[in-house]
Amino acid sequence: EIIKQTDTTSQFIMFKKLKDKFVQIVIEPTSDPEYDVLEAEIKNKYGLIKKLLDQTQILEKNYSILIESQRQQASTIASLYTNEMALQQSSQQYLNLLNDVASAKNKFSAQLEVGIRIPLDAYNAQFETALLRCKERKRRVVTLDKYRNEIERMRQSKKGADPMKLEIMQVKIDHATKSYQDLNQELKQDFPNLLNSISKFIDPVFFNIVLSQQNFFECTGSVLSNIQNLEHVDCSTLAVIDNYLTPDELSMARKEKRAED
Repeated sequence: EIIKQTDTTSQFIMFKKLKDKFVQIVIEPTSDPEYDVLEAEIKNKYGLIKKLLDQTQILEKNYSILIESQRQQASTIASLYTNEMALQQSSQQYLNLLNDVASAKNKFSAQLEVGIRIPLDAYNAQFETALLRCKERKRRVVTLDKYRNEIERMRQSKKGADPMKLEIMQVKIDHATKSYQDLNQELKQDFPNLLNSISKFIDPVFFNIVLSQQNFFECTGSVLSNIQNLEHVDCSTLAVIDNYLTPDELSMARKEKRAED
């Protein structure tokens, strides 16, 4: 029984030593609300510019799909015409002119590349750099708070702090503080400049987006307006579709079916 009590006491003492060793002193984390607002806005704008890049790529891809769909449709229309039909040559002309529409699409793609994608990539690279510096700032905050936590734990130690260790830790804190503050101040100066540049940058990009689409559709319209004889087509015939088959009640197919029944 005495041995059991001794073991229990030893375990309690060991547990208390471990607890004292690993106890965490809670310090107020290093923070800067002004910086936090700027970082959030940088992340937001980076996401929007990247989204615009992705949407531009999708737009170009969809134009390619549109032209291919036009070609397939034109081919089917041409197949429905026979030589004796009035618009047979026009249907072939439409199919041939779509090659010129494809050329217009190539010009459109070049405008997207030069006027939108390349500038957006270059501009967004600055936001990517900004986010990398945000990560470096965060790393320095973690290091600084780690040192601050350690020196506070040393000061509150029941054994008393070793003056030499305190001095060494204080040197680390001073260095970490300066390292953090220098970068933090730099980012607080740079981020507003980068954010304020968006209007100056996005205006010409917006203009090029509109202009490239305008040029594409104007060129497409100009090419397709060359199809001959379409001005004589009477579309009113689509309003009422005549029945060219024998009515069901008179059809021999229906009578044969009735006889079998």
